[in-house]
Amino acid sequence: MCHCRYALEPRSPFMAGHANICAGCLQATGFALTIGGYFLGHMHGGRKFLRSAHGTFANIVMIFVAAQLALGIYLKFHIHERSTRPYAVVLHGIIGRAYPIIGWTQMLFGAIAYMGYCRGKHLGQCLAHYIMVRISVVQASLCLMQRCASLREAASSLMLLLC
Repeated sequence: MCHCRYALEPRSPFMAGHANICAGCLQATGFALTIGGYFLGHMHGGRKFLRSAHGTFANIVMIFVAAQLALGIYLKFHIHERSTRPYAVVLHGIIGRAYPIIGWTQMLFGAIAYMGYCRGKHLGQCLAHYIMVRISVVQASLCLMQRCASLREAASSLMLLLC
């Protein structure tokens, strides 16, 4: 059992016997599993896959993971309270908020790679099309949010958009 001031209370029946799970212990375990899986996946020398967006983006994801870990450790020390720490807090928050988007993108690239798209010499063209479509979807979503004043209007506009 971990004794720290940032203990998580059980919120699901799966955690019923574990009253206080330390957030730091949970993050350290997640990081250890991520790094272990990353290195085991590259060191075995077994199956070789064609170059794909999923594999390329995995290296970028690891940069985010390492930056988040380094910032988290730096913030734990509570040093440079008035000089660099405020900037580190903001950057740590931005990276943390970007994780769902980064994770969703990596899972999507994994599904695309599994289906056999975006591989080999077609990687650049496939990524360009994917990025253009995503930009169009984000632009349409922002436009929809700007024009809709209430939740009811947004829901009906979304239904019209989907139908």
